[in-house]
Amino acid sequence: MAQIIIIYFFIAYFASWWPFSSDEWEGFVYPNRADLTVHRNIGIYDSIEGCRDAAILKLEDLNALKKATMSVVLIVKSAVGTEA
Repeated sequence: MAQIIIIYFFIAYFASWWPFSSDEWEGFVYPNRADLTVHRNIGIYDSIEGCRDAAILKLEDLNALKKATMSVVLIVKSAVGTEA
């Protein structure tokens, strides 16, 4: 049984899937959904909820909630810990 667990973690590490790593989310807001070339990066967050909330607050600050859109992106890391 111990061998199966060791093999699992070995494969998980090299397949870039580590169940104990925390997710990072990066948010972008687009003040005018008709022109997606204009955007603002709002930062990196530990949860999707935090990223979404920050995007909504940023759009409220820009007074652009009705005409804007936003994007929330999961940052995927490779097995060596760098962004993929």
